[in-house]
Amino acid sequence: TTSTDGVTWSAWSTITSGTGYRNVAIYVDYVNNKIYLSWNDGGGKHFFFKQGTLNANGSITWGADETVATITETSSDRQNIWVDANGTVWIVGYGYNAETSEPWYLFKKPSGGTWSQVYKVNDSRPTQLSVFVLDNGKIVVVRTCDGFSGADNYLNVWVSADGGATWSLYTYYTYSILHHCAMIIGNIVHISFIDKVNWDVYYIKFDGTTNTFGTAVKLHDDTSSIRTTISKDKNNRIYVFFNRDSTAGAILGYRRSDDGGATWSAETI
Repeated sequence: TTSTDGVTWSAWSTITSGTGYRNVAIYVDYVNNKIYLSWNDGGGKHFFFKQGTLNANGSITWGADETVATITETSSDRQNIWVDANGTVWIVGYGYNAETSEPWYLFKKPSGGTWSQVYKVNDSRPTQLSVFVLDNGKIVVVRTCDGFSGADNYLNVWVSADGGATWSLYTYYTYSILHHCAMIIGNIVHISFIDKVNWDVYYIKFDGTTNTFGTAVKLHDDTSSIRTTISKDKNNRIYVFFNRDSTAGAILGYRRSDDGGATWSAETI
């Protein structure tokens, strides 16, 4: 469904159909009026891709479905998507394997090209994955785990400065992390995350020029199941949103930074 004003919406349209489709990831290119989708079919072991054109009347003209890859694990899961300035599409996702060795994969498709596997890391349930290409050309993959016992629950950032040929891993060990959301401004990765132990909401930045983490800032103090997202507006003001489920008293709130994450507004609930 689409909307030109966020108030009224079109009727639902079927984009594609299949068995077990789930975990849709979206990238929107407002400059070139393009939209990119990725999804998986779980036990079918596939990652899929589809590209569309955003029309002036709010409708979308879709291209054909594409199979990005077929993996060998028990199921495909929780992919994310990014499109760089050259039009190359990047998709990162992981292979579920009964909570044992569960690798994550990185795939790419250059503009006008075909899909290929760039990287594979044997991991332990990397259930939150984000991929970006920074202004300086570095490829960045951000990974956290959802709390599976025995897994690495820290914030891991993989960086490649040579198009994916070689990679370096940087880990933030201060907190055991349950969930993250990330976005970039220039060469800085801005990340919000949940502290697995105390359920608090934090913000941290990763500098993609120096490959260093900043200092984590607590944005919300909580005691129960909570999730977070991070976004920016056209003026690069940063917003961190958070919500708690209804079993502990539902909340929805946010904090805003006007200076790249250095200082933050008071909570708005």
